[in-house]
Amino acid sequence: MLYMTGLSHRYLLLLFILSGWSLFVAGDCSRRKPAPRLERLEMIRKYKLAIEEPSGLTFTSSNDALLTVSDKTNGVYKISLTGGIQKTFPYTGYDVEGVTSDGRTSGMWIVEERVRDVVYLNNRGDVVYQFHVDIAKHRENMGLEGIAYNPSNGHLYLLNEQNPGLLVETDLSGNILRKNKLNFANDYAGIFYEKKDNCLWIVSDESRSVSCCTLEGKLIKGYSINVIKPEGIAVNSVTKEIYIVSDATAELYVFRYY
Repeated sequence: MLYMTGLSHRYLLLLFILSGWSLFVAGDCSRRKPAPRLERLEMIRKYKLAIEEPSGLTFTSSNDALLTVSDKTNGVYKISLTGGIQKTFPYTGYDVEGVTSDGRTSGMWIVEERVRDVVYLNNRGDVVYQFHVDIAKHRENMGLEGIAYNPSNGHLYLLNEQNPGLLVETDLSGNILRKNKLNFANDYAGIFYEKKDNCLWIVSDESRSVSCCTLEGKLIKGYSINVIKPEGIAVNSVTKEIYIVSDATAELYVFRYY
């Protein structure tokens, strides 16, 4: 009879456990869906910004300039299509993350992430009114990250960054009309409504991706981008150009899509 020492018993037990774990992992991996292969966007221009930590991005109502906000200063800025500052608005927020223009009055909407507030500013940058969005707080700095205005129905589309990633549709009084969970990226950092195709464009910081979606948040097409911490997006469907700002590098990137 073979004599087994305590050490031999422990060795055999360890082999048994590792073998079982290998089979479990292999089976689990076989059930996972492979990550979709994203088409790489072509970068055609890049401009340095004199704004620290730019976070949101949108076109002005005339489409000849851009609006952005800063994580660092909590300010709101109008910039040219080549990144030059044209105007600094007087508003200073608490934790400003996203901005969208309002074509009706040349005003703008911004989102405050940590307090989950939406603020409406007139074209001078004065606060007209604001409302709170009731979304559960898993972490204060994983709240409202982006905002887009749809002039066709007068609704706002808000992004909750993570835990959960959400697309929240509201009216202009702050009543929540719909919530849809998002599942095509690791987080959701910026959003833009594109009128011609009646769709939403969403940029992800962690996934470094750009996604075209339905108004319900269903993915239509995705692209990969080589940008560190992209946190704002604006799309010109006529020129087929996508403008993106990087929070990390303080740069404005222009990409071509087809």
